[in-house]
Amino acid sequence: MEINNFILPTHTKISTCNLQVPLNYKNLMVEEIKKLSIRNYTSTNVHATRYPGYHIWEDTKVFDKLFNNIQKIAFKVTNLNPKTQKIKIVEAWSIIYENNDYTKLHNHILTPYSFVYYVKSDTNASPLRFPECNFEIKPEEDLLIIFPGYLFHEVLENQGIRYVIAGNMIVNQFSFKKD
Repeated sequence: MEINNFILPTHTKISTCNLQVPLNYKNLMVEEIKKLSIRNYTSTNVHATRYPGYHIWEDTKVFDKLFNNIQKIAFKVTNLNPKTQKIKIVEAWSIIYENNDYTKLHNHILTPYSFVYYVKSDTNASPLRFPECNFEIKPEEDLLIIFPGYLFHEVLENQGIRYVIAGNMIVNQFSFKKD
């Protein structure tokens, strides 16, 4: 598995990685996203079909393997200290972008890391944009993107269709008691 890191002019690191998820698991995730999502759920920045909450694992266990894998990769790319720190997904949701769907410019300032995983995506889908950094990433099936939560990001009006799992992660500090 190859991990790519992009150090932007702002010294911000965004990491991408193809997870090599088997096709049958991706298809299962797409079906679960369709089942759990609501069209025109508009109380967020997302103007698309999405899961109507932030803890998708409360309604399904289908994504558990994916979340474990994302946490392992996030731990690698964030250079955390394995003796005193671990990374944990604290929010996750699904999104189905169809033609003309979009996400307004926003950030996740309260969480150190955010992620986007493209379960399935048409080749002409709109990129994930980071305007402050003048950087964008074109979606491709099976691509994971990990970035600092403070980075403003958006998706302009989409063309085609894509299925996404997105979320936020925190770093837990812990210590070992010495006897």
